[in-house]
Amino acid sequence: MPAETYVAGQYIESSAEQRNIDSELSAAQILALYQHMPMVLAVNVVNAALVAFVLATYMEQTRWWIFFGLVVSLTGVRAAGWQWYRHHRKRIEAKTIWTMLATLGSGLSGLLWGVGSTLLLPDNIVEQTFFAFVIGGMCAGALVSLSYYLPAFIAYVYTSGLPLAVVFLLEGQTIYVAMGCMALVFIAAVTFAAHHFNRAYVGGVRL
Repeated sequence: MPAETYVAGQYIESSAEQRNIDSELSAAQILALYQHMPMVLAVNVVNAALVAFVLATYMEQTRWWIFFGLVVSLTGVRAAGWQWYRHHRKRIEAKTIWTMLATLGSGLSGLLWGVGSTLLLPDNIVEQTFFAFVIGGMCAGALVSLSYYLPAFIAYVYTSGLPLAVVFLLEGQTIYVAMGCMALVFIAAVTFAAHHFNRAYVGGVRL
């Protein structure tokens, strides 16, 4: 066998093996992401219910129930997507669809919270701090549940956290500017942690 033919054969075999490994890694990431989906959806609804109850009752702002209804509606759609994945996850050609659905769902969910912080929050630092606490907690939770696939994590954290940070910064007062800066630092920190978590997960699966 000529040396060139042998080298070419080895290269093709190595490339095919690498593609198989990459495909298995991608499947493992998607599986881990969707395995956490029920918990993510449940926590999202519970937190939205608590926020709506507190702010609609305490502040008499009924528009928060509209916010809750939107969260529940989106959660229902995402739950349907999760069920679809459970029944069709072995379809290799659908991998791109699963990641797109997960990223889109995370982004829309985060956007609802981001819109809530910009359009619905009252000019009261107590309620604003309460809302920031809720968003911060969910972003920290996303570090564990969404970091398996970074685009889904970034879509959720950035659309939920950045609008709140901008609202604080635009207030202009020292305490609000400080809170806005802290929110930006927090987003950067969880993004950094998610990146390392993702690398460690992928490295473990590859081994």
